[in-house]
Amino acid sequence: MSSNRMRQRRIAQETKNILTNPPSGIKVTIDENNLDYWKAIIDGPPDTPYEGGKFALDVFLPENYPYSPPVIKFATKVYHPNISFFGKICLDTLKPQGWVCAMQISSVLQTIQQLLANPNLEDPLNLEVNNLWLSNPAQAKSNARDYTQKYAHAQ
Repeated sequence: MSSNRMRQRRIAQETKNILTNPPSGIKVTIDENNLDYWKAIIDGPPDTPYEGGKFALDVFLPENYPYSPPVIKFATKVYHPNISFFGKICLDTLKPQGWVCAMQISSVLQTIQQLLANPNLEDPLNLEVNNLWLSNPAQAKSNARDYTQKYAHAQ
């Protein structure tokens, strides 16, 4: 079986799985004409500064997926140590050296949701936010709540 056919089969299987059995707090829409581009909405985890927010993400499956990780970026502005102001996410599983082709997009989206609840202060992407999170967590969480209330209204 060609790698392109295997890729198409894998994407079709993941698409079916995530649409019929979506992870809790995660909604995905997929353009049937282009299965390489997905839109996801992640609910902010309870008991966090992100609670009540709906965060939009863009998901792109590269040509060599699943042998390379998907490219996932927040479309919603997020105040978080592991997320840049441009939406880039610092997460090992999204890096080529941390990706395992057996992983599925649904589990990556769940990991991103967990990252909202549990920032990794040892591996920041946004140093400004990380420094505040370390020096004044209450203010950092207040800023995160403000961003959530202002920007996290994806539908």
